[in-house]
Parts: sequence; C-alpha cells; structure tokens
Amino acid sequence: MNKYFLKYKFAYLLATLFIANIPQNTIAHAHVIINRFGRLTQEIFDNLNKFLSKNDRKTYRDHMQIMNKIMSKYSLTLRSVSQPGSELEKDATDLAQDFRKPFIETQSVLQKYQGKNRGFAGNLVKELKEVLPLKQLLPELRTRLTHLHKKAIQQNDIELAKTIQRFIAYIDQQIATWSNKRPLELFSALCRRMELR
Repeated sequence: MNKYFLKYKFAYLLATLFIANIPQNTIAHAHVIINRFGRLTQEIFDNLNKFLSKNDRKTYRDHMQIMNKIMSKYSLTLRSVSQPGSELEKDATDLAQDFRKPFIETQSVLQKYQGKNRGFAGNLVKELKEVLPLKQLLPELRTRLTHLHKKAIQQNDIELAKTIQRFIAYIDQQIATWSNKRPLELFSALCRRMELR
C-alpha cells in the first residue's frame, strides 16, 4: 500500500511540476498586445537605423542575427495572442498582424543580400523600398494607432490609451528620422555595410 501511495504521490508531483513550468503563453488584453507590438517595432527600427548608419561597426551578419531574433520574438508574440474577446483586442491583434508582413519581407530581402558585395547595393535599396515603403507605412501605422487611441478613450481604457500614446510618439520620431535621411546617405551606408561581412 505504501508503494502505491508513493508512486501516485510521485506522479502527482511530476504532473504538478510539469504544469507549473508551462509558460503563461496567452495574452489577450489590448494594452499588452500594443505594448509588445510597440517594443518589437522599436527594436526593428532601431536595428534598421543602425544597419543603415555608416558609424555602426557591426557586420551585416551581426545585424541579420539581431533581426532574426526580433522577428522570432514577434512571431512568438503573435502566436501567444489568445482569441481576442473585445473589439479593442481584435483591433490591436489585427494591427500587429498587418504590420508583420512588411517586417518579414524586409528580413527576407536583407537575408537575400547577405554575403553579396557592394555592387548589389543598388538592387538592395530598390527591393527595400518596395517591401518597406516607410513614407506610406509609418503614417498608416500612426493613423491606425490614432483610431485605436480614440476607441480606447471612448471605452475608458486609460492604460491602453497611454500605451498607444507612447507608441504614437515613437512613430512620430521615426517619421522625422526617416524623412531626414537622404537616399545617397542610405546608399553609401548600405555599401559600407555590405563590405562588413
């Protein structure tokens, strides 16, 4: 009788440990979704800004490893979103899903040119402009965030409204940053980056 009791106790203990170690992998609150989406978007743009800077000394490969890690986190975050319940949660999830595509395409284009010489920089610039048209993408993101912000205020979701406001401020900063970058400056930065393999 003691042996059986110990076996069941041991099995119960193992099951408890297993269940306790399962990560809480579902998120549904709109402010959590927008907060994570905002942080990942910031990581992506920070990496792109460094990638397109002549002053940054990291290699092309180093930047690709960073981008791959960020995009893995992005995918994991989207997979962890549970079925949205409220309209705000659905809108937040849709926003994060919709803007994943240009980021994945950017990652794909950058991977395509990894290891190529600087003679391919013109092609890289052309393809990046096609998959990541920042002059349209950033204002569109800002517009959708502003719309979501208005809904959050109407529904008295103060936490979501504050999170969106911070995200909008960051997007405004990126709009200013990218509008000040000259095409020749970006081209020469890409040539340099392609030399740093």
